[in-house]
Amino acid sequence: MIRKLPSLHLLHVFDAAGRHASFKLAANELHITPSAVSHQIKTLEEQLGFQLFLRGNRKLELTEGGKAYHAVVGKTFSRLREGTRQARRDYGRASLRINVMTSLGRRVIIPRLDSLQERVPGVSLHIETTEELVDFNMQDLDVAVRYGLGDWPGLVCDKLVDLVCTPVCSAQFGAKYKIDKLDFREQRLIHMAFFPQAWSIWSHYAGLGDIDAQKELWFDTYDACIDAAEQGLGLALALLPLEQVLIDGGRLVAPMDQQVPLPQKMYTVYRPEHAERPEIGVFHDWLLEQFQTTAST
Repeated sequence: MIRKLPSLHLLHVFDAAGRHASFKLAANELHITPSAVSHQIKTLEEQLGFQLFLRGNRKLELTEGGKAYHAVVGKTFSRLREGTRQARRDYGRASLRINVMTSLGRRVIIPRLDSLQERVPGVSLHIETTEELVDFNMQDLDVAVRYGLGDWPGLVCDKLVDLVCTPVCSAQFGAKYKIDKLDFREQRLIHMAFFPQAWSIWSHYAGLGDIDAQKELWFDTYDACIDAAEQGLGLALALLPLEQVLIDGGRLVAPMDQQVPLPQKMYTVYRPEHAERPEIGVFHDWLLEQFQTTAST
């Protein structure tokens, strides 16, 4: 008698839980609750007839059987995802799925999207904006724009632009407080919660010494920090040329001369097997042109 295979849904939950070694993180990925993940893993264990996880107070580990089965399930899902992508490319309408950080999408790509579409007629463009690093193995994605050192294993990384960091604020805020390198510490500084040392690092590299700000605002994303600066709430650290369009449009000003070069660059990244796809090269060249045009204005 041939036993019935577990449902694809249960296997999907198991794959996520095994990769993260956490029911909570798996729940976040799958948009369900941790208790639902736990219940479905228990159901899968009952169907299989053996335990998949060792559940500790603060630790979740795959059993030996769980490791062996997860290797099979993970490889199967990986092949299924790649097969689906390939089938869509071969038999579906041509498409380009692009992942970018929110600020890049808002400032540069979306306002000029018509010109990109003209470069790739007949290709359906799918733009995804996020602040998180996406996993190419888990997402149906063709190309992404990333900020970093260009050392993402298993991906081709083509450099776009160098980046510099400088303080920005609204024109009204800058005029009201007449900000310069001597008194900027007395103004409200807008911080990124995920990079709390940013202002201190910038100040030291700019040769301005320690910062002991008396007034501070904290936000969880870079984009929120730039929005807050634009609204006149204080000084934020901006990446150029990413925010150059806001400066050129008068929505932000850079009241200080100090621009600190960053070791991180901006890259387009994609899978090696997609290196010959012409639309990825077109996107890279088009985006580089947008930055070059901004820098020359």
